Amino acid sequence: MSGPEDVERPAEPLPPWQADRLAILLDALAGVPISDAERRTLTWVCGFEAHTVEHLVAVIDRAQAVAMSKQVARDHLETERLRRRLSETDALLAEYRDEVISRHREADQHRGQLVDLCLRAGIDPGKDPAAALLAHLGGRGLGGGRSS
Repeated sequence: MSGPEDVERPAEPLPPWQADRLAILLDALAGVPISDAERRTLTWVCGFEAHTVEHLVAVIDRAQAVAMSKQVARDHLETERLRRRLSETDALLAEYRDEVISRHREADQHRGQLVDLCLRAGIDPGKDPAAALLAHLGGRGLGGGRSS
């Protein structure tokens, strides 16, 4: 028996039984790009007994199932990797948030101490008690520690 690539022939209408087998095989390959040469090979294979096409379709179906299973496994691994990364990022953000809150509390405490100092010295702390204290000390010749 000669192969599909042996002779370039004009396309002849296929017998109905071969056309049916080709339709079944092409259906199993739905979404797979097929060249003209590959289509000729598939048409040639469909000229054999029906069980030949059935076996090929079964192999194609199993190959697709294996490929899908591998993709699902890869997707699962990637999802788990991303979940771990997200968890690590969440933990880091929580640490940073706690540090920021701690520093804000510390800054509020220092601001409160500066306001108390201003009030004890009879100085209006205004919006910036540190600047008010420096201005007061500078006016007394004691604030020489800061320069612009």
